[in-house]
Amino acid sequence: MKTLARVLMVGVILSMLLLVYGASAQQTARPVDLKIQAGVPQTINYAGQVLRFASPIGLAVRLEPYNEINIKITIRPVADGSGGPQTVINEDPLHIYWENFGTDVYLAEPPSAVWTGIMYTESGFTEK
Repeated sequence: MKTLARVLMVGVILSMLLLVYGASAQQTARPVDLKIQAGVPQTINYAGQVLRFASPIGLAVRLEPYNEINIKITIRPVADGSGGPQTVINEDPLHIYWENFGTDVYLAEPPSAVWTGIMYTESGFTEK
């Protein structure tokens, strides 16, 4: 009888561990849409990654899971609300700095159209 009780207890414990592991393994970051204001530095935390944005123009940024370990980043310029062309605050480049790896995701003139990159969270490499 003691043996049966022990076997059942071990079975219950293993089942609970599998349920907890399965639930945590399925938790992935959800897509996030952000607005970056021109001339206002902003720090974003997403899926354990820290990104700093400094932009001379307004941007719409989307961060989303690419797979279990990588992040897809999409950037597009947004109108300033005047109905005219994009207002450039200064001549500085768009700078997206990845603090986790001390590297630049983007450091150049702001894109005039949609720009997409894949951030490899195990190496700090960004595929553009």
